[in-house]
Amino acid sequence: MDEKPAPRPTRRPIWETLAIFLAIASIWPAYVLGRAEPVWKWLCYAMLAVMVVVLVRRLRAFQGHATDGNQERQSPSAGPPPSQERLPRHHVRHLRHLPS
Repeated sequence: MDEKPAPRPTRRPIWETLAIFLAIASIWPAYVLGRAEPVWKWLCYAMLAVMVVVLVRRLRAFQGHATDGNQERQSPSAGPPPSQERLPRHHVRHLRHLPS
């Protein structure tokens, strides 16, 4: 019984979700409501930088999940893929008579 426990799904940090909502909210005063104060423009630029950080982190996480999935599919303990499994001899005998 050498079963490995199922890996826990990774959760995104809460700060990323909050940063996304704050970035959306920071657009309103400067661009939607037409406020001309420079502080709103600088807040938008700062939130743009934070969004770039969040984007890079999420892209790396997606790439990490993709490589983990590829490694799981290629692990020798999983056995051959279904398309390469060998059929029993009595199945192969019947397949010889099928038209190509």
